[in-house]
Amino acid sequence: MARKKTTFLPRHSFETRKKTTILPSHSFKTGWKKPLITIFKKMTKKRTFCCHVSKYFLILIKKIFLTKTILYDIMKIETISLSKLVNASHLQLMNRINALIIAKGTDASTLDIAAEYQLFKDSLLIEEESQRNEGSSALTIQLANVDTYRDNLYKGFCLIVEGNLNHFDANIVASAQRITRIIDKYGNPTNLPYDQETTKLASLIADLEAASADVDKLSLLQWVPVIKKANTDFVALVSSRSEEHVKQIGPSVKEARAITDARYRTIFDRINALAILKSSSTITTFILGMNDIIADYRTIIAIKEGKANTASKPSTESAQTVSHNI
Repeated sequence: MARKKTTFLPRHSFETRKKTTILPSHSFKTGWKKPLITIFKKMTKKRTFCCHVSKYFLILIKKIFLTKTILYDIMKIETISLSKLVNASHLQLMNRINALIIAKGTDASTLDIAAEYQLFKDSLLIEEESQRNEGSSALTIQLANVDTYRDNLYKGFCLIVEGNLNHFDANIVASAQRITRIIDKYGNPTNLPYDQETTKLASLIADLEAASADVDKLSLLQWVPVIKKANTDFVALVSSRSEEHVKQIGPSVKEARAITDARYRTIFDRINALAILKSSSTITTFILGMNDIIADYRTIIAIKEGKANTASKPSTESAQTVSHNI
């Protein structure tokens, strides 16, 4: 008797499984709610309960997408990390914003920020005065000179270590490699603000003192105390300058910046709120101008951070001019 042949269907055959509808990947601005509407319309043909649920769910979806679309299209002032700007750049940014506010067609009264602008303008004058006082200090100039001196000592030390990596004596090469690993651990401190460089150098010096045998083998034992003294002298000058600032009338640059920043953010918040509640061509023009200015200084910050983050090994760096946040 002939045996019947059994036919097995594939596991994922459309004869055994229902076809699944996959939603296309659209953004809310190009209308990806349309496939959802189609699916829920199909659901309404099956059950009355599902009809009611899908109806209210679709209303909710429409409201959400409408709200998102409106908020997405509203123009606003872009953010910027003001704390990452050095004092000169910070003051320059605020002066450019001040010039934009008082420019023809976008004065404080037409922007509805007259009260906020007056406070901002007053704090800007205080910041200018505090920077002028600090810049004219003899200690500030001396501080810059001592910083350049310790930077050059650090770079000279690194260059000698780098040269010993190619020494004919294998023992000296091994010592140079170990010292290079210590240097690389801290990166290049000369690109950092004053206080951060001081901390990094202090830690580096402590590690070099612990590895005195390798340092001695490279004939650099005398360099370490010289770099240490330069760093200590710098700290002493910072303390002296701080005492000088206490005796001065008016806030320090740091305090003045904090006041200016707070008043700038008040204007920032108000303009962005007005862009939603009471938008106008004047506000739109002002926001466009603000964003152009902010884009310039965000680029400055990005370049500065890029140099710090992508700095090559300190032992292979060439001398470069460094600006600090004072």
